[in-house]
Amino acid sequence: MATATKRKEPLRPKTNGRVAHRFILNGQIKLPAHFASLTAFRRWCMSSEYPEHGDVFWIDGDIWVSDEMEDFSTHNAVKTEILTVLNQLVKANKLGYMFSDRMRLVHPRASLSVEPDSMFVSFASVQAKRVAMKPNKKNRILEVVGSPDMVLEVTSDHSVPKDERLEEKYFAAGVTEYWRVDARGQQVRFDILGRGPRGFTTTPRRSGRLKSAVFGRTFQLSAESDQLGNLSYTLDMSD
Repeated sequence: MATATKRKEPLRPKTNGRVAHRFILNGQIKLPAHFASLTAFRRWCMSSEYPEHGDVFWIDGDIWVSDEMEDFSTHNAVKTEILTVLNQLVKANKLGYMFSDRMRLVHPRASLSVEPDSMFVSFASVQAKRVAMKPNKKNRILEVVGSPDMVLEVTSDHSVPKDERLEEKYFAAGVTEYWRVDARGQQVRFDILGRGPRGFTTTPRRSGRLKSAVFGRTFQLSAESDQLGNLSYTLDMSD
């Protein structure tokens, strides 16, 4: 379990007078020792050399690499509940597309190429060209390019430094609403952040509920132990 950051350098690093060719984490995740630009990084992400496991992100010229597995109770279960509820809402009302993780979000001007835990892109945003979903030569859509209506990040033990930077970068990328969850403590922390003049601002709670301007609903996230002692999450949605 490890997260590594590699700063973009103007020249390829050398070892014993020889040019380094690859960066390898725990013998599993392999990537080139140098990316000349975000464009080069995106090209590599679309190639057969991109690892099947682990995460490799570009955040303002830094390469973030993680081979951390998701914890069920504090990450995977809560992410699945939120995605399930929102996907049902989006489909029932024909609002657009919900994406799970492994779909890449790219914003060139914000110098960003990451995979959020989930994100929402409305039909209106695609039609207004705020977001592009162009297929590659094999007619596969592998990137969402532009400004999604909503992104979700669920905090894990090793993601805290990355998540702190992502809030600023998501704002620079024009994300309308940023959902943030931290289920590692005694109480589940759930916030919806909207755009302010200079950054995201936290949506105030009303009777324990949070209003989403993007979805036009109020939400409350709760957790309780199931019959096997594992945490079970409920995202309650109301008009």
